[in-house]
Amino acid sequence: MERLNLFHKFLLILSLSTLLGIVALAGTISYLLKKNLIEEEGQDTASLMRVLSGSDLSPEMFAQGLRQGEGVAFARFADRIKGMPEVFRVKIYDKVGTLVWSDEERLVGKNFSDNLELKEALGGKVQVALGLLKREHIYESDRYNERRLVEVYVPVLHPDSGEVYGVLEIYKHPVSHFALMDRMRRAVWVISLTLGILLFASCSWLFWNALKEQERLDKERSLMQRELIHAEKLATIGEMLAGLAHEINNPLSIIMSKVRLILKELQGANPKTELVRDLLVIDRNISRMGGIVRSLLTFARKSDSESAPLNLNTVISESLTLVEKPFAKMNIFFEQALEPSLPQTWGDSNQLQQVFLNLWSNARDAMRQGGKISVRTFSVNHEGLWVCAEVRDSGQGIPPEIVGRIFDPFFTTKGTREGAGLGLAVSYGIVKTHGGSIQVESQPGQGATFTLKFPARVSF
Repeated sequence: MERLNLFHKFLLILSLSTLLGIVALAGTISYLLKKNLIEEEGQDTASLMRVLSGSDLSPEMFAQGLRQGEGVAFARFADRIKGMPEVFRVKIYDKVGTLVWSDEERLVGKNFSDNLELKEALGGKVQVALGLLKREHIYESDRYNERRLVEVYVPVLHPDSGEVYGVLEIYKHPVSHFALMDRMRRAVWVISLTLGILLFASCSWLFWNALKEQERLDKERSLMQRELIHAEKLATIGEMLAGLAHEINNPLSIIMSKVRLILKELQGANPKTELVRDLLVIDRNISRMGGIVRSLLTFARKSDSESAPLNLNTVISESLTLVEKPFAKMNIFFEQALEPSLPQTWGDSNQLQQVFLNLWSNARDAMRQGGKISVRTFSVNHEGLWVCAEVRDSGQGIPPEIVGRIFDPFFTTKGTREGAGLGLAVSYGIVKTHGGSIQVESQPGQGATFTLKFPARVSF
């Protein structure tokens, strides 16, 4: 749940970041494209105006128009310019920024040198502006459907000295450029949106996979920590039990030999006496105690073992031959799926048989009304080659609260008469001494699955 909440927060932050990125990218590219197109339009217009002004508005003609005061030359030039496609207004300024001709007679004679674009043009630079609906032409918003206008301020230069002797302000409505700008803007937004969606999906997928990988690593780390703690606990208990088992085994062996010696003498004389029956009970329980002591010694890893190359399929098959028939009488049947080409591993076949016999016994005890035990073998190549066995039963399952304790020594859910709680603890110890691992998965009512892994024998 914590990781899911973290993923949701990441998606929210990523969504906002992606949205801002899309807006910033599309806005920036659109602005740059628009600026480039408008400047291109302005430079083309400026080049054309300079050619026309050189013949129709030379310095002499400009000076003559200023002296006449009536601006006939200016009007003739403006009419010619307005006759060109896309141009709908022309204004002419002198070299100090005073408007000397306009179709708005109320503005003629006023000085507009505080206009930033005009000021730059008086300095000899072509200026282009888009959509500047200023006070002097606000009424034109009602005359044209297209509200976007292009204003081009063209400095008129003296052919010899290069000095500015006037400025032309051209108002244009470049339909083709506006249409191209609109198409490019839509294309930029579509591309930006597509890239944003792809980026969002990719980042979400990568983050989700990173979370899953981190979760897997956390589970592995937690499992390793639990196994380390469990191994340390078993080692401590094992050392204690080894000494205890040896101390018990010596007097127990003496008692057993004496009891059997007495039984041998009494059974020859009078085998049905009460004393003989009591001695038989003693002998039987001493044997049971001896079995517990042997289990303790096995658990404490003090018994000798011989490792050799072995096939896990053979170990399983041999252990099954010991229990298949008696289990069948209890309506418990085995289903096998053993990999034919299973690699070999190293180990003691007798000890590993004991592991599987313990697993068969636990599965039997979990299926009092009968059921099925499935066993399969396989190999995996993950950080080395491993030989695996999976044992699954159809029993009642293991309650979640005790799953973590089933490998503890002396832990049992059975009665004291049915076991000492050492079977799985012994199996755990044997598997660990073989360099392997044993894990259990279970859901109440759905049986239990034990998975054993052993390092494969590598041939050189």
